[in-house]
Amino acid sequence: MLHVAACGLQCAIVVGLLAAGLPRAAVAAEQPLHFLHLLQKNGYGDMAVEYLDSLAKRGNMPAEIRDVFDLEMSKSLRVAASDAFDAKDQARLMQQSEHYLGKFIREKPDNPATAAATVAWGESLGRQAVERIHAVKGKEKRQQEKVLAEARSQLTEAKEKFGRAARIFKARLDAIPAESKSAANERKQLRTDLEGARYQVAMADYYLAQTYPDLESPERTAALRQAADALEAIFQRDRAADPRLTDVGLLAHLWTGKAIEELGDLDLANEYYEEVLVNPRNAGEKGPATGWEPWFAQVEYFRLAVLAKRKPDEFLREAPVWLQSFRRLSKTDGYQGVALELAKALHVRSKVASGSEKSKRTSEAIQTLIEMSKVRSQHQQEAILLKREILKAAGKSDIEITTFDEAVALGDAALGAEQWESARDAFQQALAIAGRTKLKNAARLDAVREAEAGASLMIARGLFEQNKLGECIELTAKIIFEDADRKQVRKQSPSAAQASALAVRAALNLYRDAPADKRPAALERLMNLAKFTESHWPDLPEADDARMARGHAQVIVEDYRQAIDIFERVNPKSDRFPMAMYLAAQNYVRLYVLEKAKPADQRDAKQMAADYAKAIERLHAGLAELKKQFEPGRVAPNYFVETQLLLAQLHMDHEQFREAVVLYQPLVDIVRAEKPKEFDATTIAVFLGAVRCYCALGQLDKAGEVGAVLVEVGPDSQQVNTALVMFSRLLDRERQRAAALVTELDNAGKAAECERARAKLASTEKLLGAMLAKLAGRKRVSLEGMVFLADGLNTLGMTADATRQYEKILQMAESEPTMAKRAGRAVTRVRSQLAGLLRKQGKYEESLALVNQLIQDNPNSLEPLMEKGRILDDWSELAPEHFDDAVGHWSMLCGRLQPLRRKLPEYYDVTYNVAATLVRQAEKSEDKQLIADRARKAEQVLKSALILNPTLNGPDAVERYQTLLKKAISMQGRSPDKDGQKP
Repeated sequence: MLHVAACGLQCAIVVGLLAAGLPRAAVAAEQPLHFLHLLQKNGYGDMAVEYLDSLAKRGNMPAEIRDVFDLEMSKSLRVAASDAFDAKDQARLMQQSEHYLGKFIREKPDNPATAAATVAWGESLGRQAVERIHAVKGKEKRQQEKVLAEARSQLTEAKEKFGRAARIFKARLDAIPAESKSAANERKQLRTDLEGARYQVAMADYYLAQTYPDLESPERTAALRQAADALEAIFQRDRAADPRLTDVGLLAHLWTGKAIEELGDLDLANEYYEEVLVNPRNAGEKGPATGWEPWFAQVEYFRLAVLAKRKPDEFLREAPVWLQSFRRLSKTDGYQGVALELAKALHVRSKVASGSEKSKRTSEAIQTLIEMSKVRSQHQQEAILLKREILKAAGKSDIEITTFDEAVALGDAALGAEQWESARDAFQQALAIAGRTKLKNAARLDAVREAEAGASLMIARGLFEQNKLGECIELTAKIIFEDADRKQVRKQSPSAAQASALAVRAALNLYRDAPADKRPAALERLMNLAKFTESHWPDLPEADDARMARGHAQVIVEDYRQAIDIFERVNPKSDRFPMAMYLAAQNYVRLYVLEKAKPADQRDAKQMAADYAKAIERLHAGLAELKKQFEPGRVAPNYFVETQLLLAQLHMDHEQFREAVVLYQPLVDIVRAEKPKEFDATTIAVFLGAVRCYCALGQLDKAGEVGAVLVEVGPDSQQVNTALVMFSRLLDRERQRAAALVTELDNAGKAAECERARAKLASTEKLLGAMLAKLAGRKRVSLEGMVFLADGLNTLGMTADATRQYEKILQMAESEPTMAKRAGRAVTRVRSQLAGLLRKQGKYEESLALVNQLIQDNPNSLEPLMEKGRILDDWSELAPEHFDDAVGHWSMLCGRLQPLRRKLPEYYDVTYNVAATLVRQAEKSEDKQLIADRARKAEQVLKSALILNPTLNGPDAVERYQTLLKKAISMQGRSPDKDGQKP
């Protein structure tokens, strides 16, 4: 953009307006739209934007501008973009321009300017795409694929815009009565506009085909066929309306031939080219200019290129004659294309010729290429490179670069191949030649200087990535300064600004890693470089990068308040502002956490609240700006996820779950849309945060949807699977709560509430079961995770899945010695659980044998002992003779656990099982004396435990004990209520 003082800029505009014979006041006040168009026409996009902003702020916008405000803002931003300071600035302005244009089209679909604006939007996208297609030549395959994919996306969007405009033109044309003579001119113009939009749709298809480098690609073939059919239809309609053909008709016929040529039908393509060439507007060898000379040369280029493929001998006779006859067209790309094809054909012939014939063909090819290298065209670079290739083939290995254009072409080719040092050397040679030959083309010289600086910048970035930070800083100085003594700064160079910011980053890293004795000097260098960048490019993002580097330096020394002060000084209009707000908020959070870590009586509650509030405020400010920088459907910019995630985490930490989940869900949606191949800690935090919030809100269906997304898009990695296990644990806790609530409501006799609780429990179990089943199929799950999965499947009654998971753990332990050593206790537990599964299948003898072996191998392990009790309990239900064994086992285990001063939770389960087994034995018996004896013993066991610890190991346990105690008392013929079963 134009970084000029406002008063100076206004003076420049006034001069321009006066030169046009229009008084400033009259134009601005009485003809505001005309004044705006003058600003745009004269290239003052910045001022046009400011003018529109000022009208909007005043609130008294003229009606003629109000109706087209968004359209004019879009046009003004596009003009400003053409004079942008750097590529990022240009991209930002173009994105804003598209935003306003899209808004205008959506809100004013019936405005007469809508269709033309839509076409303009499509043309802008198309131009960018075609530039990308032309730029891929010579680049590496990986680069080509990336650039062509971007071009394909732009062309697809452009095609949609052209199609929309065509529909608008068609609707307006159809609305005009055929018999209306007064609207004849309007009808003619609309028909022209309609065919023009259709032509653009077809050309978008043609260029879409060029984004598929594989000539046999079905996508390429389909796009070419679609383009050829659409272009032919335009030509036929045009010829039917006017036998003389309009420009659109002729162009459609030309590009139909080109599409057919690329489809492989050279004979038919040649017919199309010859039909276009007989048009009277085409250039003759002599005669007045018609305006069609560039197109005439382009058609001849296409025709002769086909001839070179079909009849090479005829081409070699005809091409030199044509080039000689039409030298007046030598500045056109078409003429230069014919010359290049001729040079290629001569070079091919020279390879198979010998003697004087070989020398003649080689000489002719080189001479043609020498002439071409003097003319700037889209073929110049290829001509220069071919010339050098031919000279090398002729034995001239050390070929001197003799011309400015040749050196530039070699530099551009090296840039395309990412050969940064070769590119830099070639551009330096070009500048040296320009100095010797006193080249006066300032624009070209500036472009080459910037290209040389850009190549050097890439070398410097390479040094930075290799951690050669001192060398990186030294090279950046050569980019920043125009002279060796470092007095003249290249202030207008984007590469210089970026190099200065890179030097700051390098200095920051050197400071971060410096030993204590060298830190002061490293800090001084960092501050000097940062201040230099800020002072020379104060309005560019690089200055903000330097400011933030100073802020990072303060974070390193833990001066968080000073760091915040620096981050908060970043310009709100800078695209670094959201990042700065994120960093400021991050440091407010650090201060909040540090204060919170203090003992409660030493905390400054007021300061904590202020820091928390500031963090929230800064994050909202950053997000508001970030949301202006991208639209739905676009890739989220840097720091959007980090900023929104931190804000969500702050709300969640304060149990503001509704506020938090509104922030988490869009981040989940972004991950689902982008499907990253690798998940980092940030992505994992997004999913776990979302799940926790939904669980806290009781929205388990939503939590399940989030988990399903993580399963769907998350790779089978340790990190992702750990997050999925954590998510499953959260669901399991919800299952346990739901189960406890069912028990509580059932005991309280609240049937309706209990039924609803059962439904929620069933839903939770279903969700958990589905998650566990999916996780069980993943490979990279930790040992602890695998055990949890198996236990969860077992608890839910998914016996077959649980068995497979337990067996998988045992197989891994047997085949991986390191795991076997690490998993000793876990393996014992797993074998116990397998015994439990055998128990559930009624295989009591087999399960008892397995658990007895485990007890023998691990006499102090509690899990096998617990499982043995459960086996004996279940076996007793079928064979009551085992009840005494079950009671004896539980009593023995209770005796082993009872002496412990700090009771294990299992102790209360064991005690309960002693009583429960006694009660079941009584229930199975018909002996009244045994029934009374077993019920009395159960009562004693339960009351004894409750007297020693009324809270047991939790309210659920107390509830179970009381329920069983009532039953034991009732079995003795007493009333639990009258007896007062509570000890």
